[in-house]
Amino acid sequence: MRISYIAVAAVLASLWSLPNVHGAIVSGTHYTDGGKLVNLQGLEWLSWDETVGVSRTDIEAGWGGLIADGWRYATEGELALFFQSLSPAGDEGYHISNHDGSQWLWETFDNPDFTSGLYTSSRIGNLFAGVEVNSTTSYRAHYRAYDPPLTGGWFRDDLGRTHLQYTLLKSYTASPSSSTTIASVLVRDAAIPEPSTFIVFAGLFACFGIAGWWRKRKNAA
Repeated sequence: MRISYIAVAAVLASLWSLPNVHGAIVSGTHYTDGGKLVNLQGLEWLSWDETVGVSRTDIEAGWGGLIADGWRYATEGELALFFQSLSPAGDEGYHISNHDGSQWLWETFDNPDFTSGLYTSSRIGNLFAGVEVNSTTSYRAHYRAYDPPLTGGWFRDDLGRTHLQYTLLKSYTASPSSSTTIASVLVRDAAIPEPSTFIVFAGLFACFGIAGWWRKRKNAA
């Protein structure tokens, strides 16, 4: 009987040690409400509300352990492909055709509280992306989403869809009042998938089977 208890304890310990699914990480396969396939390029994307108001200087200095955990700034090309999958071809500006993709970004990366009635547009609109060789500059991206009944969205070719602008904003010191609208676009290689529930329970039943076999063998001896 002791063997079975040990087996169960081992499985429970393994379950306890499984990594938690972080709600702020967006990865895998996603579709917008309108059916667009979001091009995450096999990467994990950190939700922007995790870094809003935190300067690039602080992140690069180790804030939150993000760099140590493998996060890096998305490149110009990665962010462009991401935005292109969410918005129609061409620079439509603020337009109904951009609502579907920009709304998905808002709901997924900005965590709006629609029930409170506080927000009629996305809070985070200005983004730091890939870092230039000159460490005083970053790529700058921008999007905007609007809550129904406005039903519009905003994507611009020169701020994300095709190429990004350079900005001297590195530490927000030049514009501290706008820091709450600025976030960083961080990505990393997708983690190895966690064991499925089926595999975990299969291991549990295997442990019970081994314990039962051991007891029968012991009794037979």
